[in-house]
Amino acid sequence: MKKNTKGSEYIGLKECFGTTTLSFTHALTGVLMSSMLMVYMTEYSGISNAALLASVLLMTARIIDAVNDPIQGFIIDSSKRTKVGKYKPFFPDKHYHGSHRCNRTFCDP
Repeated sequence: MKKNTKGSEYIGLKECFGTTTLSFTHALTGVLMSSMLMVYMTEYSGISNAALLASVLLMTARIIDAVNDPIQGFIIDSSKRTKVGKYKPFFPDKHYHGSHRCNRTFCDP
């Protein structure tokens, strides 16, 4: 692996593609979940003022995300590279937890 004059490492095309794909699918899933939550709360849940509740819920999630993302980025950037890569150790259970949250969100009580 080549190093530039500042000493930071270049990432390869494979790692760049994998990270970009992961980020894209994460964003796409977030948009889909937000849209489906809004439809579910306004059409099927039977809650009065569901549109207001869903809007406040999504706005609160975005505010928490705005605070949480830089902290997560700092933690990942501060971590050491392992034999499987720098980012992969942080995503082992991501798909399980995401599907579990999706299932719990849309199940009727």
